[in-house]
Amino acid sequence: MKKATEGSYTRRLFQDPELLRHKLVEEAQELSEAVEPDDVAAEAADVFYFALVRCVAAGVGLEDVERHLDARMLKLARRPGNAKAYRIEAAKAILANESPPSASPS
Repeated sequence: MKKATEGSYTRRLFQDPELLRHKLVEEAQELSEAVEPDDVAAEAADVFYFALVRCVAAGVGLEDVERHLDARMLKLARRPGNAKAYRIEAAKAILANESPPSASPS
């Protein structure tokens, strides 16, 4: 399955889209809260990993992502970039199913 080794965590993520979704939200939250440079780097690495797994699972390559970034760079008019309230609430709901903040970080 997408060349992931049998029994590997990556393969498990390919087979469990809900787990992948939860991990993406979790890691993005941890990145947004990280302060120390090494912590920011580690959490960004986690976000990149899970984002790449999601891309591969959807048949999306880095060239596809790059094309979207390039197209955005060329836009003259932009939305204000405010956070979407419904996405914030959805993330809260997803994170409510995770371990409480007192649990050890992953």
